[in-house]
Amino acid sequence: MAILADQFPPVDTTGYGRAVVETVDTTILQSIFPNRTQTSNVASWTEKDRIRNEAQYRAWGAETEFGQLAGGREKTQKLAALGLKLPFTEDDSLAVANGLANEQDIVDGLADQVSESVVNTLQRQRAGALENAAYLAEGEKFSVPIEFVRDPALDAAPSTLFDATGADPVEFIAARAAAIRKAGGRRPTIMLGSGRIQAALARSAAMISYAGAGKVSLIGNDVVDEVLRSFGLPRFVAFDEEGANGTPLLSDHKLYFASDDGSVGHTAWGPSTAALNSKYGIARPDAPGLFVGVYEEEDADTKYVRSDATALVVLRNPDATAAPAVLAPAA
Repeated sequence: MAILADQFPPVDTTGYGRAVVETVDTTILQSIFPNRTQTSNVASWTEKDRIRNEAQYRAWGAETEFGQLAGGREKTQKLAALGLKLPFTEDDSLAVANGLANEQDIVDGLADQVSESVVNTLQRQRAGALENAAYLAEGEKFSVPIEFVRDPALDAAPSTLFDATGADPVEFIAARAAAIRKAGGRRPTIMLGSGRIQAALARSAAMISYAGAGKVSLIGNDVVDEVLRSFGLPRFVAFDEEGANGTPLLSDHKLYFASDDGSVGHTAWGPSTAALNSKYGIARPDAPGLFVGVYEEEDADTKYVRSDATALVVLRNPDATAAPAVLAPAA
């Protein structure tokens, strides 16, 4: 395997791949777990104990009182190597040889796919971290469970599911948001839920009553949003996205509490081994992040485009999130 650095400079192919990531990695999950580059291949964070100090008045000339410092547990996780390669097809090679296709266009098309494949994997990790406070980083001859610790009480279902008689979604959401603030130190700003949950909220007798909508069986989603806002509750974001394999990223019967300001977690990007190779022309400060290169097998007439990344999703503050089941699972 040899990289075609002269014909397709890695600086250019990597810049192209990173632009693809910026374009496609724009969902709400990315807002919850924003991308952050780092020079190390080890992610570290501290799960701190929750201590809230109050400043003390003092007499003039007297010493300022010491407050309590939060203890905590330092946690580390080695970032994993992640990537994909896609070959030129024989039709591609023949089309280029016969002047029927532009080789750069083919490279760009393959770079699109191998770059987006990395985002697809990270999206699945983000969803797993949010739903289960855990996910499995896996590939060929590689399987590492990544686990965070979330208070199971935060994932407890309401006593009455949202679509059942007597349910009060507003009361439940308010109580759970308060519990998250107490456990995680901050109030959630958003809730992710499926179209099923959105429909249950719009048909909830309690929600209709809060809206003052009279004797109707359904209110609009905008009215639901206004009710939540009037109580100072997290905004609802409809989320029914599927992963690359066509299966839902999140279960459709759970309501996901989080914050979309990067305070609960992030997606850590370290430098890949390819980006650190001085022969490839990537400046050391630019090494963290996606690398994309064009390669050729030396003993065969085969070219391919390869993505290379060292990345992992980190849920730094698990107790600032929750994933209670508010509907029964779909049959």
